[in-house]
Amino acid sequence: MFEELQEQIPHLINKNPNSKEVLEAYEAILGICRDAKPVLPETSMDQSLVRLKQEEGFPLFSREDLPLDMECASDLLVAFFMHLGERQPHMKKAFEKAIQELRQDESLAQKLFSSVLA
Repeated sequence: MFEELQEQIPHLINKNPNSKEVLEAYEAILGICRDAKPVLPETSMDQSLVRLKQEEGFPLFSREDLPLDMECASDLLVAFFMHLGERQPHMKKAFEKAIQELRQDESLAQKLFSSVLA
């Protein structure tokens, strides 16, 4: 999937050269995501509840109960911060500090993702 998207980027840049900067940033993010190796946590739900939620159009999980691979999500967050620090040298120290704090306190990433999903 990632390769197919990346193959389209040069064509899109040729079609619209004004979008080159955005598409190159998107291409870098695709590379970061492609390297991620998420592990889906096992979940178990009552099958009758699953059917009922599907029939009624409700999500299977509430946002706060959504199963996440926090290790992979944290690694991706660090990779994004590293990439942004390279692309925006004036912000590099701030991103390095954020990375350091994330590595020192693993609960920070959990809090961040929980607040976004809440």
